[in-house]
Amino acid sequence: MAWVCYAFRALSLKELQHALAVEPGDIILDEDLVMDGQSITSLCAGLVVVDQRTSIVNLVHYSTKSYFDDIRHMQFSEFHANITLVGDTYLTLDSLKGAKIWEMVQDYPLACYDAQFMGDHARNSPEESLEPSIVDMICNVLSHPDKRKPLLSLLDGLDLIQAGFYSKGRPMTRQNTAALVDAFAETEMPNLFDSMLEIENADTSSTMSSRAPTESDTSTLMGDRAEDEEVWETKIKSSRVPEVTALNLAASMGLAKIASLLLKETTNH
Repeated sequence: MAWVCYAFRALSLKELQHALAVEPGDIILDEDLVMDGQSITSLCAGLVVVDQRTSIVNLVHYSTKSYFDDIRHMQFSEFHANITLVGDTYLTLDSLKGAKIWEMVQDYPLACYDAQFMGDHARNSPEESLEPSIVDMICNVLSHPDKRKPLLSLLDGLDLIQAGFYSKGRPMTRQNTAALVDAFAETEMPNLFDSMLEIENADTSSTMSSRAPTESDTSTLMGDRAEDEEVWETKIKSSRVPEVTALNLAASMGLAKIASLLLKETTNH
């Protein structure tokens, strides 16, 4: 019930199943702890239902949601912190290390929710009241390249994930096809245009080189070679995507306390 009440969006049954199967400190997902849908609805005394078409879990009626919105802070106190801890644990499971993005989306459905909303849950705890163990765990996840790699991969591919690009067996309706096109236009189209421009420039260079070089051409080429190499080296360096650091991630998630701790740690080193 607490997960359904506190989640920032409706969870799928698979997301909820994995959320309930993970304990802080786990390094593997114990499949024996993954409950079936009927068991989950029974434990919630029929107050939640699973949409048979979409597999989305919701409270049985809008009045039920309104009621639990009013009492959740008393009934399930500090549960934002618990979700933060479970999310950190889930994103650092051994099986996610080196996993492709489609593997994470299809086999570890809670990973995408954790990547997108971990910062929101931490801030709503609120962040200042997070236990030191949770703060340390967040810092640990963000500070180690291997541990933050799944998080970065999911955040980078979020538009395509939400458009259904990595969903297994999802029917391509007009709506999600349009969303996929929009996501492609935003994330991949600029790279496509750059590639086309490079090809065009290469074709132009090839055409110019098909004629016999004159003495003037040779002189120009020899005289400008050093300058050209310097220019291209500068372009290559400037085009490299800067590494996303732990401090970058903490700031993008709005985690001021975490960012402050990471900044102090960086300064001390």
